[in-house]
Amino acid sequence: MVTVDEDFVRCDGKSFAIRSITSVEVREQPLASRSLVLALGLALGVFGFFTLLWLLVAVENAMEFRLEPSDILLLIVLGFASFFLARATLAAVKRTRATVYSVTLATTAGEREAFVGPSPEEARDLQVLIEQAIAGNH
Repeated sequence: MVTVDEDFVRCDGKSFAIRSITSVEVREQPLASRSLVLALGLALGVFGFFTLLWLLVAVENAMEFRLEPSDILLLIVLGFASFFLARATLAAVKRTRATVYSVTLATTAGEREAFVGPSPEEARDLQVLIEQAIAGNH
C-alpha cells in the first residue's frame, strides 16, 4: 500500500521525503510468471498425452508388461488428470493480464518501485498524486 501526503510517500514500510524525489515514472512491464505458467501447462499436457499413449501400447501388450488392472486405472487417471490440469492452466493464462504497471520514484539516493499492479489507471493516479505533492513543495 502506498500513501502520499504533503511531506512523504510511504510504501512497504519505507518513507521517501517529497523533497528528495526528483521524478516519478509509470513503467509497463511484462509479467514473467505468465510464461512459467504457460510452460507448466504445456508440460502437463505433453505428460498427459504420453501417459495415455503409453497406456494404449501397454494395454495392447498387457501380458508382456504384466500390468494389473489397478495399474491401468492409475495410468488412465494420471493421463486424464494431466490433460485437465493443462487445460485449466492454459485457460488461467488467457485470463491473466500480460503486463503489470509500476510507479518508480527517482530520488537523490536512486530509484525505487513504489507500486506494482495490474491497473494502469491506478498507477497513473498515484503518479499524479505524487507529482502534485512535489509541485506543492517546490
